[in-house]
Amino acid sequence: MTDPAASSAFAATARRKAVHPQDDSDKLAFTKFGVGQPVPRTEDPRLLRGEGRYTDDINLPSQAYAIIVRSRHAHGMIRNIDVASARGMPGVLGVYTGADLKAAGFGTLKCITPFPNRDGTPMRKPPRPALATERVRFVGDPVAFVVAETIAQARDAAEAVTIEIDSLPAVTTASAAARPGAPLLYDEAPGNVALDYHYGDADKVAAAFAQAAHVTHLKLINSRLVVCAMEPRSAIGVYDRAGDRWTLHVGCQGVFGLRGQLAADVLGVPVEKLHVIAGNVGGSFGMKGSAYPEYVCLFHAARALGRTLNLVKNTVSVYKTPFIEVNTKCVFTNTVPVSSYRGAGRPESNYYMERLVDAAAAEMGIDRAELRRRNHIRPEQMPYQAASGLTYDSGDFTTLLDRALDAADWNGFERRRQESRKRGKLRGRGLGNFLEVTGAASKEMGGIRFEADGTVTIITGTLDHGQGHATPFAQVLSERLGIPFQRIRLVQGDSDELVVGGGTGGSRSMMASGAAIVDAGKKVIEQGKQIAAFVLEAAAADIEFTAGRFVIVGTDRAVGIMELAERIRGGIVLPPEVPQSLDVKHVHDGVPSAFPNGCHVAEVEIDPETGVVEVVKYSSV
Repeated sequence: MTDPAASSAFAATARRKAVHPQDDSDKLAFTKFGVGQPVPRTEDPRLLRGEGRYTDDINLPSQAYAIIVRSRHAHGMIRNIDVASARGMPGVLGVYTGADLKAAGFGTLKCITPFPNRDGTPMRKPPRPALATERVRFVGDPVAFVVAETIAQARDAAEAVTIEIDSLPAVTTASAAARPGAPLLYDEAPGNVALDYHYGDADKVAAAFAQAAHVTHLKLINSRLVVCAMEPRSAIGVYDRAGDRWTLHVGCQGVFGLRGQLAADVLGVPVEKLHVIAGNVGGSFGMKGSAYPEYVCLFHAARALGRTLNLVKNTVSVYKTPFIEVNTKCVFTNTVPVSSYRGAGRPESNYYMERLVDAAAAEMGIDRAELRRRNHIRPEQMPYQAASGLTYDSGDFTTLLDRALDAADWNGFERRRQESRKRGKLRGRGLGNFLEVTGAASKEMGGIRFEADGTVTIITGTLDHGQGHATPFAQVLSERLGIPFQRIRLVQGDSDELVVGGGTGGSRSMMASGAAIVDAGKKVIEQGKQIAAFVLEAAAADIEFTAGRFVIVGTDRAVGIMELAERIRGGIVLPPEVPQSLDVKHVHDGVPSAFPNGCHVAEVEIDPETGVVEVVKYSSV
């Protein structure tokens, strides 16, 4: 929630600045709203008032609507698609199939995963057309799509599309798909194997197991996740015939990367021919990071009809493990394809390791907390070169464990279990250390633009899909340049504004964009010193920047950064050898990964008669 007093202060300051742009009270904003200060989030009031901009909030001229017709079979051969009845229904503008997309020259969707097989060959990536043409491979596989004047008309016509499919045997689990004789999904993937991956030194691992005092074996089944976001896969596709340029309004995790995927793989055009725009995003965390079949359908209809369419719709962890070997086999099944979501392998790897430690402790009669302490990487071993190939920069895992156990009253558990038993309940507890790695270093844009209305815009390629980027990014810039916090705006979802952008994922946004903003701020100061030297009639070497002001060293002569920006906007004539603006478009090369870690302790009660589980105590450090 927003602090009313703080909001009033923001408004009053903005009004004062509009009248007195050179007011020295900018210094107050500099000291009050820096990094780490508890300030109200600037993006929240608009969202709480229902003023967010999602796909359904966009209504463009001559907008039509598309509905996808999907397979009801998990596996089968397409014999016929009858669209004649649908095409003759009221309001219908077009009905299209995979054959139409292929004839129009659209490419197939590509898997961007780079992993090789254990023999060095590339993983098998069968082409995936946006609409199935010969075979369907999961329930919901897109087969056709209908475009109409209204969404109701499109839905009615979609129900009139008749698809004849000869059903084939299906496999819905990875283990079944990997068995000899299992139904084959793709001719290009014998045995249904997409990837057979290996990492590590098999000989050293085998030797370590042979010499081990105890070996624990454990079979684990990890849950399959299918995500349902608050805003589903909605998008609006536009084609400008005069300029031969495409525009896609879509909720995603990064407009720059998505533009690259669609332009290269699907449209086969230079990236400059595609404009991707994202407003607010109703949930993602991985699921909206890639191109989807629906986007291809929209592009085809937009060009064919000349209308705008709105589609509805870490394994080592904290332990000093000397050697590691990973064998992974990925197989095709007759289920909906999945992709990265909420950690993408990091929760799983921690889960595997913690379950193994618990099982080993039980088998050897060692307290599970003690077994963890014995095997923790010690602080004095940092930086630590892990067998995974990563280098941990820091960590005090035993201290975190002990603090978590104290917070959870670990030693008092038996008393609580007896109390639960008297009430007819079962009580159990779980202990988990964890360590994850943030996203790998990648280039990120840090753009700073001084606007005509006296605001300052940050431009960056990460994209907020619920995390809240505007406030912390503004705090970074306010602290570095002394720009009033309330005057800072954020542009993050427009591919035309970017020179590079890594999108959001892997807990990297503050590291990547924050560092890019810091570097861009340095460039603003460098340019500002040269401009200020001309304005103040001094040598650039004699100008220093402090608390938002360019000052001649040893004097009281100075000009504030916002005043300098205003004078540039006012038309001051600068020498050609001096920067003509404070604006910066900077590309940051990226920062090393970080390794967040901690310890969680959970206690649950189970009603043995109903099976109801209640979390009764949870501690985390």
